[in-house]
Amino acid sequence: MPCVITSNGAVLEQVSQYNYPGSWIMEDGLCELDIKTRIATAKNAFWKQKELLRGNVNLQLKKRILHCYVFPVLKYLCESWTMNKDLVR
Repeated sequence: MPCVITSNGAVLEQVSQYNYPGSWIMEDGLCELDIKTRIATAKNAFWKQKELLRGNVNLQLKKRILHCYVFPVLKYLCESWTMNKDLVR
């Protein structure tokens, strides 16, 4: 149900989603768009490290690079996500 809010006589527009610093807030409470955006951003962070990951570096260092540079991008604000079975998959 729409909510009508006025400020100084002007009616404010109601939106179904908006981007609040780094996270998508949805009207329905689902976070599918935010999760897909995070996955794409994490993939981008991964590919920025591709020279290090392809190089002659041992496996333990490659894992540390992933844990330091890629996973934090993916997990940013994940505590606020509402998950269902499809999103977990």
